[in-house]
Amino acid sequence: MSAAAVLRMPLEVPRGAVLEAGAPPEPQALPAAHAVGDDGLARGANVLSGEGGPFVLPAELRLLACYLADGRLLVSRSHRSEPRLTAYAARLERVGRTVRPVYVELATIQQAYQSSRATTPASTGTAAFNASAMQSHAIQLFRRAAQRGASDIHIRVTEGANTQILMRVLGDLAVVEEQSAAFGTALCSAIYQALTDQSDATFVPSHPQDGRISNPKVLPGNVSGLRVATTAQVGGHVMVLRMLYKSSQHGADLNTLGFSAAQLESFARLRRRTTGIIVNSGPTGAGKSTTLQCALVEVMQHTAGRRHVITVEDPPEYPITGAVQTPVVNGGTEEGRALAFQQAIRAAMRLDPDIMMIGEMRDGPSARLAIAAAMTGHQVWTTLHANYAIDIVDRLVDMGVPMERLANPSVVAGLVAQRLVKALCPHCSTGFEGAAQRAWGGARDEDFRRMAAHLGPLTVRARVHGGGCVHCDGSGYRSRTVLAEIIETSAPFMARLREGDRESALAVWRAQGGLTLADHARAKIADGSIDPFDAEEQVTWN
Repeated sequence: MSAAAVLRMPLEVPRGAVLEAGAPPEPQALPAAHAVGDDGLARGANVLSGEGGPFVLPAELRLLACYLADGRLLVSRSHRSEPRLTAYAARLERVGRTVRPVYVELATIQQAYQSSRATTPASTGTAAFNASAMQSHAIQLFRRAAQRGASDIHIRVTEGANTQILMRVLGDLAVVEEQSAAFGTALCSAIYQALTDQSDATFVPSHPQDGRISNPKVLPGNVSGLRVATTAQVGGHVMVLRMLYKSSQHGADLNTLGFSAAQLESFARLRRRTTGIIVNSGPTGAGKSTTLQCALVEVMQHTAGRRHVITVEDPPEYPITGAVQTPVVNGGTEEGRALAFQQAIRAAMRLDPDIMMIGEMRDGPSARLAIAAAMTGHQVWTTLHANYAIDIVDRLVDMGVPMERLANPSVVAGLVAQRLVKALCPHCSTGFEGAAQRAWGGARDEDFRRMAAHLGPLTVRARVHGGGCVHCDGSGYRSRTVLAEIIETSAPFMARLREGDRESALAVWRAQGGLTLADHARAKIADGSIDPFDAEEQVTWN
């Protein structure tokens, strides 16, 4: 089989291994004339593909491959199917050269060039990359992410080493591509400077920066925008892009998100209240913005345009038909963004709103402004980072809002906390009882015994990840579903909070039918829709 054909073969190699095509995972046989380094390369091996060499590779391909005089063609394991490398191998064979493909990490290729004192890929810098080609690569990356239903794209650049591109699908990160560090910096620069329409003028890898991409010409059809955030890391920088799907992608109403029937009734009652603030809490990536969008879409539908709805967002994430969505202009610094956010809230309050949506209460002044809006006859929907629904009150007190204002059900109408957990594929999930091991996550007998003791009678109905099938593309999951708790505040509940008695306040709420995050998780475990081990990663059992 020719080297060009080998390069086109599917690759199933454990990460970190260095394999010769068609060989088992064992150390490479190397010419005795060369010293062998820790990476398995021959030190001082003659590189023929470097600048000035007899079989020179273009600068961008020298980042991905290196041809040695002993016939080895070192190829990045992430670029095995690169057609230009296949063509290069075929050209070498046509002139009678021996070609033995060896699949390695990008760093190994760079070390090979450095050890021979040939041109090192790192020295090419970002100038070696065509800006138009980088934009095209980014657009293709967006499309691949949308096809996989990814929620985020991570681009991690480590100077002097490589770039890892990861996608978060159903909550889990996976590496989908590796490139050189110079490629990663050029890609991030192209995304930030050429594709964003709300951002700083220049990409500065060493500084935290934010932006947004909303140009439909560069976005997949089911995506309304990308939220961009960058920051420095030790030895490099990171860019994270949040995929903002259109309503049709994530469901246009709360019924599709996974809330229980009782929780949907709570939302309906909160929606009908004319004043008061409803705060949705949870960690980053918990689906808070999606829930807010769906809630406001329902408000717009039920009021038939009779209510003036204004949003204040940094930046707007999801389109809400009929609402006036106001972006917060990037302030350049964290202090500048916070000030701009406060000014946007004040401006919105002067525009005769019936209902306001504030993307996030990000600091004390914005929290106090949101509470003031709720006290002056407006319904307000917003988000906050807090672990549980009742913790929202403590967070607001920490942000400088007096308890006397908060402990009033006409001011604080609803407290919501939520998480997202993967929903099992109904075709390949397996029963909890009798499962020798969990196919995903490494749970074994002792874990099953511990979980069985906690679940008790629920073990009869519980199901676990079954390994994947054709219906779920081998993932074992079909989507993600929400776990939530919703507190509709009442005078007795607020009276207990005012006295500092959280446990009594929670007892009042639960006596009225309140469902905690753990309760909601158990209900979904009981109907076999989520894996109890996945639920355990998101909630604390009570």
